[in-house]
Amino acid sequence: METRPFIHTTERMAAVVRDARQRQGLTQSELASRASVGRKFIIALEGAHPRAEVGKVLDVLTALGLQPRAIPVPPAWASTADDEIVDADT
Repeated sequence: METRPFIHTTERMAAVVRDARQRQGLTQSELASRASVGRKFIIALEGAHPRAEVGKVLDVLTALGLQPRAIPVPPAWASTADDEIVDADT
């Protein structure tokens, strides 16, 4: 199991949570109970709905045994080894 997934979009978050929950044989209700959040929150999270409740998202990831990684996006002015400009939106 991937315990340190790279999560950079709501869609990726949804896939990571859903896949981990299913691998562990948990229902959405069971995961909600384990993470101390409501089932509707799990449904919204797995549906890739944008959420502002980062603390609850972290509670869900912790309940699944996942520790996401954060990698900073290089600033738009940063250049690569070939001195080409890096687009921060890619």
